[in-house]
Amino acid sequence: MEVGCGDAFGVPIVLQSVENVHGIDFEPIVIDEIKALIGKELSKRCSFSVIDFTNKYKDFFLSLGVSRI
Repeated sequence: MEVGCGDAFGVPIVLQSVENVHGIDFEPIVIDEIKALIGKELSKRCSFSVIDFTNKYKDFFLSLGVSRI
C-alpha cells in the first residue's frame, strides 16, 4: 500500500518487490494521472482508492512493512 501516491514515484518501486500494490490519495485527478504515467501493464497490478485521511482520520497512524515471501 502506498498512502499519498500523488507523484507516482513509489508505485513502480514497490512493484519491484511485490506482485500488487494499492495506492491511496485524496485527489481523484491524481489517481487518473498516476494510471496514465505508469502505463497499462503496471496498472494491471495496481488498485487505487480516493480517501482524504487529513479530514476523516486526523489521528491516523500507518505502520507499513514490505517483505518478500
